[in-house]
Amino acid sequence: MVFENVTIHSSPGFGIFPGFTNNFTMINVNVVKYPGRYATTNLDIVHMHELRGHVEVRDTLLEGSGDDGLAISNTVTYVNAVSASTVTLPPGTSKFDFV
Repeated sequence: MVFENVTIHSSPGFGIFPGFTNNFTMINVNVVKYPGRYATTNLDIVHMHELRGHVEVRDTLLEGSGDDGLAISNTVTYVNAVSASTVTLPPGTSKFDFV
């Protein structure tokens, strides 16, 4: 699933809900408040649920959420390593890069 060059000003729930999928990429995605508005979403802006594969978030701005800007929700997740910009999970699960 790829979101590229997308702008969202408002959503009554989650802004983006990539759930039960393989690989997720957001490039130049801007969830920004419309002038004069208090918030962009009532819930998480991005709520990732039960993802497998590679996750990449690049050149993206997330603001004004009612909860988390970016939430990762899996039933069970084991973390192998954490660096300044990468969370590495066991083979067969996911790798998250925040650049």
